Amino acid sequence: IDKNEDYSKSKYDFSKLPDSYVGGMLGGIVGFEMKIELLEGKFKMGHERGEAERKNVAEQLKKAKQERTFAEFTADFYAKHPSTKA
Repeated sequence: IDKNEDYSKSKYDFSKLPDSYVGGMLGGIVGFEMKIELLEGKFKMGHERGEAERKNVAEQLKKAKQERTFAEFTADFYAKHPSTKA
């Protein structure tokens, strides 16, 4: 909880939960393993937003620390994942 959750703006306090409740919830956790065969995603660059927001996105991308440009990233992605659709 300390690592992944921020309750600083909340009244929630895990330590105040009854042990019987926490024990029951912990007992319900089941681990599993899953083989990933394919990942699919989309590039969303805010094209549906207003002109001012699109300009801001472009400016922020120029300022961002990058090891390669977005164009290089996209070209590399396409080279590694050629389209199978006609």
